[in-house]
Amino acid sequence: MGVITSVSTMVDLLLSLLEALDTPKKPTNKYILEIGKRFKKGVNAHSALGDFLNKKQEIVPIGPLPSGEENISLKVERVMFESIFDELIENAMIEITIPPGGITVQVGPSGTGTNADVIYGKGIIK
Repeated sequence: MGVITSVSTMVDLLLSLLEALDTPKKPTNKYILEIGKRFKKGVNAHSALGDFLNKKQEIVPIGPLPSGEENISLKVERVMFESIFDELIENAMIEITIPPGGITVQVGPSGTGTNADVIYGKGIIK
C-alpha cells in the first residue's frame, strides 16, 4: 500500500471506511418493541461514554499518560459525548409513516377495516 500524501486521499479513505460500516440494521420485531419500550431507560451520555471507553481500552490504554499527567483526551471525549447526547435529547425528533392498509382492525363480529390513507406521526427521543 502506498503512502497517503494528501488530505483529499485521507478524507476519501475515511469516507470509504465509514460507508462500509453503514449497513442498515434489521427491523426489530414489533412484539419485542412493545415489550422492550417498557424497560428502556432512554439515551444517556455517561452510559454511552462508558461503553465507548471499554471498547477503546481493548485497543489502547486509556489511563493516565506514561508521564503520570492526566489524560486530556478522556475529558475531550466526555465533553463530546455529553454535547452529542444533549443535542439529541433536547432537539431530536422522529417521524413515522404507516402506509395505506398498514393497520388492520376488527370491525364488528366478522369484519375488518384498514387505514385508507398514510398515517403520519411524530415523536421525541428520550
